[in-house]
Amino acid sequence: MDKSFTYTSQHARTALALGELERSVMEVLWSGGDSSGVELAKNIGEAKKVSHNTVLTVLERLAGKGLVKKTKKGKFCHYQPKISKSEYTKKIADPLVKELLEMSSASTISSFVDKVSGDRDLLNKLKELIEENSQEVD
Repeated sequence: MDKSFTYTSQHARTALALGELERSVMEVLWSGGDSSGVELAKNIGEAKKVSHNTVLTVLERLAGKGLVKKTKKGKFCHYQPKISKSEYTKKIADPLVKELLEMSSASTISSFVDKVSGDRDLLNKLKELIEENSQEVD
């Protein structure tokens, strides 16, 4: 069963609660692209001290959520991300940020700035984005 990856704010809240193993699998797929289930189960299973079957179950769950594509290659199944990490993050963040801004824009913006204030690179990126978007509004 292949689901499209679209999230409402309710989906976003539950997606943020991806388990540690699900996040680990996605990180490996995002960094390496296509991998066989056997390869993933061996590497992640050893690193996380979980069984081969547990990793394969997580891969099936992620495929069911529409996050990974499963392809049969010979006698093995291969998995690859259907969406990049940045696309995933944006799809998760957008409905949450929208909902928070609707509740209290000043508090949301203040909280966001507080969270990035310790990182000069993030602050510079935020400043660039604000400047770019300010020009579009004018």
